[in-house]
Amino acid sequence: MLKHLKLVVFDYPKYLPKTETNQKILSDLLSTKQESYHLSDDRFVAISGLDFIGTHLMVYDTKDIFQPRHVLSVRNLSEDRAKYHKLKMPTEDYLPHLADSERSAFYQFKEGKAPFCESGALYIDSNYTFKKTGFPLVEIGMMMILNNFIQNNTFHFAAATNLTFKSTRWVSPMGHCQKPFVFDHPYIRRPHELMLMEDFNFQWLARMHEKYFQLWTDRIEIRPSDRFVITDTLSDEALHSLVLNQTKLSSAG
Repeated sequence: MLKHLKLVVFDYPKYLPKTETNQKILSDLLSTKQESYHLSDDRFVAISGLDFIGTHLMVYDTKDIFQPRHVLSVRNLSEDRAKYHKLKMPTEDYLPHLADSERSAFYQFKEGKAPFCESGALYIDSNYTFKKTGFPLVEIGMMMILNNFIQNNTFHFAAATNLTFKSTRWVSPMGHCQKPFVFDHPYIRRPHELMLMEDFNFQWLARMHEKYFQLWTDRIEIRPSDRFVITDTLSDEALHSLVLNQTKLSSAG
């Protein structure tokens, strides 16, 4: 399966030119996202304004080159974009459902992190789960999350994982996280865990690089040219060197 996978970074759709390719990717993204939430709550409208300002990390199966299939996506968000567009970050909807002590812990975690970042909206094609294929596709998605954040000099994120699907097990290896806060999702009405992640696990990420970094370097990046352009992003080579150096430091410690 690995040889047929293609990674795509689809950034800030609101400002991307409306080419045939971009429109196809956006359609794939939105339709599969809405479809996946039928499993949780058929009443929930999953598509939001945040989908048009986030960075979408996507995987396609290109075995059929004429009809590539969208098989995984996850969305990274930064608070600066949300504020610019007068939108709320997902955690703002979760906070009223947390205990007072948990809200305090959240604000303490968030303090000094500018921009504050979140990751979520994970989609995996039901035909590409590990149970059906024996291939851990979700590992590639988790690697993409950290690669994207690190290249933008971000070393934290918040994520709400669905307890029904035991999604926490995919996020936990990625770094240090205090005990997750359990809450009932305000729209899906199912228990979720709010994870506050920092101190990334570079040994884990180094293992992911061993397996999948060539896929990352061969990715397609689709970004607007003149909006929120980050000029100090790490190159792929610098990213990989940073991961290896941090791995050595943690091993020495």
